[in-house]
Amino acid sequence: MATGKLIPIGNFGLADDTDMNGGCRAVADVPARDAIPTERRKAGMLVSVASNATIYTLGAGLGNGDWVLFSPGVSTIPSSDEASTTYTFQLVDVGARKRFTAGTAVMATVPPISSVAWLPGHVLYGVQLGAGSVTLAPGAGVTINVPSAFALQVLGQYAQFSLVHEGSDVWTLGGTLAFA
Repeated sequence: MATGKLIPIGNFGLADDTDMNGGCRAVADVPARDAIPTERRKAGMLVSVASNATIYTLGAGLGNGDWVLFSPGVSTIPSSDEASTTYTFQLVDVGARKRFTAGTAVMATVPPISSVAWLPGHVLYGVQLGAGSVTLAPGAGVTINVPSAFALQVLGQYAQFSLVHEGSDVWTLGGTLAFA
């Protein structure tokens, strides 16, 4: 609860996070993050959201569309294996690396925002470890941009890729890709 004053703790004053302009905040969920009043927002502030165990930072603007994932430069990327021939990316895949191990062709789908609460800056990583070629498919209304010389397919075994969410339902694909 906002108190509007410093609370003495030993020889130090402690301000409640709801009393601060910017800084660090902890909230229950994304709607609570979005409900932080504009006068309490500052570019660069950090907000920890308990419901999805994610830390967001406020970009240059102060609007709800300016929240991006906070990335402190983690040196390891969590990985998980996927052996099936069809896979639909999920929010849990953000910042992690999906290792496709199937021996036959794989179709990996990027669903729209209406299905998954993607944010601008979310990154999906993947690698083809099995013999099955990995093709990336846009879900309904999703656009995956790739240079015109390349296909939405990984080049072959051990080739890696990344998908960066640009906003709305637009993604950019990069990595070791097959030619179109």
